[in-house]
Amino acid sequence: MSFEFSVSETGQIASAGIVFLNGMITSGAIKAGDTARVKGMAERCVTIKSLALVNSHKVPSHELTLSIERPGFPLAELEGAVLIREEESRLP
Repeated sequence: MSFEFSVSETGQIASAGIVFLNGMITSGAIKAGDTARVKGMAERCVTIKSLALVNSHKVPSHELTLSIERPGFPLAELEGAVLIREEESRLP
């Protein structure tokens, strides 16, 4: 399944080994285990471990927190980025 996710904030809880992204899903659907690439930087990919809705009346219902595998590049590179996953083409 395809999706686009706009990252508004990155963070980590080093003592717990947690790396997370806050942002909004702008299209599609995300599930744990998906791998997404950074739009415009195909060599930059992240693997999504889990996701959670932000439970607050102050934020839109499509705002999410994604827990990700620690990327092999600086986490700060994801601030303001758009993560995409395109549906894989199916061969006949």
